[in-house]
Amino acid sequence: MDVDVQRATVILRGTADSGRTRRLTEELVDWFSAHRVAVTVSMDGPKALHDKNRKTVGGKGTYEVVAAKARMLLARHRTRPVGARVTLIAAYPPGGGAGTRSPRA
Repeated sequence: MDVDVQRATVILRGTADSGRTRRLTEELVDWFSAHRVAVTVSMDGPKALHDKNRKTVGGKGTYEVVAAKARMLLARHRTRPVGARVTLIAAYPPGGGAGTRSPRA
C-alpha cells in the first residue's frame, strides 16, 4: 500500500464494543511504526473507573483488553511517540474526597 502518512495519527478509544482495540495486532502496530503513524490510546483511568465507563456489548469492562494492547503497542511502536488520551471526571474517587478536582480547577 502506497500511502503518504507523514502526518497521520490514529486514536484508539478504550472501548472494545467496536472491536478496534481488539484488532490492534502486532502486524498493524509494525505497519504504523514502519510508516511513522502516531498512535494515541484513550483510557478512563484506573481499572474500576475505566470498566465502569467503557463496557463491551455484553456488559464486561474493557480495561484488561485495552491495557494489554497498550503494553504491546508501547513495546513495538518505535518510530513515533505513543500518546495517551485521558477523560477527566469531576468527582473521582466516587463521593469526592482526597484527589477530587473540579473540571475548572
